[in-house]
Amino acid sequence: MAPPRRTPLRHDSPIDRPSSTSRQSPSDSARITSFGIRAQSLSPISPRVSTTPLSVTPTNAATAAAASAVNTSTQEISLIQSGGGGNISNIFLASPDPFSSSRSLIQQQQQHQPSFIRTHRSGLLDSFGSPFHDNSSFFGSLRNDDLLQSRNYARRHAFHDPSITSTNHSIPHTNTLKHRLRLLRNDAAQHHLNGTAIFFAEKVVAITNDSNDVYFLADAYYQNQDYEQALDIINNKQALNKNIHCRYLAGLCAMALEKWQDALDYLGHDNPFLEKDFVHNTSQDGGIKLESIMCYTRGNAYLQMKETIKAKNCFKEALTVDVKCYDALEALVQHNMLDEKAEWEFIMSLPYDAHCEEDGDLIRDLYMLQLKRYAHSNDIVEAQRRAEQDYQLANSLDVMQSAAETFLSERKYEDCLKICEKIRKVDVLYRRCIPTYLSCLYELRKKTELYELAQDLVDRMNADAVTWYAVGTYYMCIQHYNEAKQYFNQSTKLDIHFEAAWLGLGHAFAAERDYEDAISAYHTCSRLVSGSHLPYMYIGMQYMEQGNMADSFKYLTKSMERCDNDPVLYIEFGVYHYNVEEYKESLTSLKKALNLAKDNKQTPSSPIWEKIWANMGHAHRRLQEYDDSLRCYDSALSMNPYNANVHAGLGLIYHIYGDHSKAIFQYNLVGHREETRTSMLTKPFTFIQALRNSTTQDLIVGLLEKALLSNASTSLPSKSHPMLENDDDFDIFKPPPGLFGPSVV
Repeated sequence: MAPPRRTPLRHDSPIDRPSSTSRQSPSDSARITSFGIRAQSLSPISPRVSTTPLSVTPTNAATAAAASAVNTSTQEISLIQSGGGGNISNIFLASPDPFSSSRSLIQQQQQHQPSFIRTHRSGLLDSFGSPFHDNSSFFGSLRNDDLLQSRNYARRHAFHDPSITSTNHSIPHTNTLKHRLRLLRNDAAQHHLNGTAIFFAEKVVAITNDSNDVYFLADAYYQNQDYEQALDIINNKQALNKNIHCRYLAGLCAMALEKWQDALDYLGHDNPFLEKDFVHNTSQDGGIKLESIMCYTRGNAYLQMKETIKAKNCFKEALTVDVKCYDALEALVQHNMLDEKAEWEFIMSLPYDAHCEEDGDLIRDLYMLQLKRYAHSNDIVEAQRRAEQDYQLANSLDVMQSAAETFLSERKYEDCLKICEKIRKVDVLYRRCIPTYLSCLYELRKKTELYELAQDLVDRMNADAVTWYAVGTYYMCIQHYNEAKQYFNQSTKLDIHFEAAWLGLGHAFAAERDYEDAISAYHTCSRLVSGSHLPYMYIGMQYMEQGNMADSFKYLTKSMERCDNDPVLYIEFGVYHYNVEEYKESLTSLKKALNLAKDNKQTPSSPIWEKIWANMGHAHRRLQEYDDSLRCYDSALSMNPYNANVHAGLGLIYHIYGDHSKAIFQYNLVGHREETRTSMLTKPFTFIQALRNSTTQDLIVGLLEKALLSNASTSLPSKSHPMLENDDDFDIFKPPPGLFGPSVV
């Protein structure tokens, strides 16, 4: 497969890459022309497709016939592995090149035990045990393949201790033509010489016509991206019903050709081993069961066909059959297929001890690090500690990524950013880290760093969905929403299950108050990402913006069904109850949000505290609990002294108390503040709205005019405010020294 094209940033483009000595943030009006140029011609990298049709079209009947060939008493499933198998891990295997002295030792062992048949097999070898295998060819090739296995193992481990031997096994020494050709074939495949591997593999098949050699020839074509030719070889040699690995490889070829239905026909629409009373091969020293691998591949086919429920079930089945199939876990987590409760219960119930033996606790802890962090943050932190200290995995990228995600969930963006930068020093293209890194840069408004990261990804990962998500995030940061929508949409086309891109697209529409398109993007996300509660929550927020309280409550409730431990969701419920004048229920939801934020260890600087305290202040005010309201407003201002809605609420309370000077002071501050999105005062109170409730309009209008004239050329306060102090001598025309700078008369 050709690498993605890389186009360097032009030096004459509107924004040149900042040098190390001068790092200036690009202005909000900047455009990255190279992003747009690449996007126009971008297309997903797809495998080469031959014009020649499949020689044999897979059918359900073929799958059923293959499944019926399972021998319930003698057959077993083994694994295609990339390295040395379990049956050679405890025995020294010789090669004629590096270990001539050891070869003589093996020959001596042959004299004492000339006949040797393996009881279990490795994956990347010449013969495979399988329920669909032709017994005559399988057992007939066992004796002749051991020397090949030993030579390959010795080549891979040429610097291992040559004294490691075993007296329990003997390895027959043969030097026939087919074995020499197999050695050349396997060496070529190991060194990615695909043409050479095909050349020698074809010669071996011509001599033996064995289904295992057919598999190696087809695999060489697969590695060379000749998928149609690989399928032709498997079908023409009638290897589908003789060798399960050939059937699995046929499924992979169909997947590469984007023929999802054909892939399911090869692999089986359901697990063909589910109702069979066969025995798994458990003697591979921890090898992964092929049944699990096929379940995972079947799930990928369903995922591409947008049958998310079936895909989720296949991934879960893959882990149930063999917990070591990490790809299945990654698919469940990456595509957010399970809600928080179901995800935790399923992952924690897997048979780690049975499948991993002494490594069961390690695998369980590593899997825990991948899960959502709402209700089980303490358990995940403890698993993080064990991984770093007990298992000495502090430098593992996955373990570091887990620490970064914990900081992100706690909104400790600076700490998260440091971990991400540490990861990127080890592997700059570590994909799990990129969305987390982007989130930190966006929240910290680091425009220059966002730009540089996006440009680097365009240069190096042009065909990846996360690349165009990064470009969209940059344009969101500089508030160019049209461009952001373009690139988020491009990202979703490359990966239709990329949750962050769908949410970004919805946010870009929402920023322009395009409610219908925003809801449409969120709806699509909720359908494709069945385990996330965020799309439903954002739909509820959009309906609330439009005043459609019935639909807002409907979707907020749906979001709650998927996750009931997100404090932000409870804030939105508080906003909803406030808008429908259910103030006590609003306070209940907000107090729940407050407790969850404490349990989730939200950083003191997190904006979530400001939102909770401000909205609680509004609810107490509407219940005429003014003292409680003032305390809540005070807490909100301690987090953000520029919150316009809090100042408006304070102005109303002082107005009610008849303290007109303080009220006008607060109303004056409102004019300088921007509206906070999640506050229940969706429109800041204007001075005219305040005057409508007053019986002394002439006095207030006069005070207002003088206050505006007095503060026309002054700056905003930067620290604390005196408005909550009990000061009877407080005068709007005599601010404390230093609060606004020099007084203006």
